[in-house]
Amino acid sequence: MAQDKITPPHYTVPMVDKNGLVTQPWAIWLRMVWTRIGKEIALTNVQLEQLQLEELDTINATIAGIQSDIVGINSSITAIQGVNTTQNTRLSALEAQVQGILLEPVA
Repeated sequence: MAQDKITPPHYTVPMVDKNGLVTQPWAIWLRMVWTRIGKEIALTNVQLEQLQLEELDTINATIAGIQSDIVGINSSITAIQGVNTTQNTRLSALEAQVQGILLEPVA
């Protein structure tokens, strides 16, 4: 999901005014950053790290499942190839039997 860029005010814009208050352009930018990072319910660094580890575990489990599926598919391919070989052998035998049959003319 693409998000809008949050560009800070130009470096020439003072961050605070003569009274020590944050200027409006910087206040707007800081509010946008605060909103982007989750306001008061933003996750802590520890929570973010734990979430990443959990997602990594999920990804690794998915990869293991896919690898297992690949092994199963390869086993199926091998089995199908064996069936094809058996069928081809049987077809060749049947062709030989058919060619060995003498057809008698129908009266």
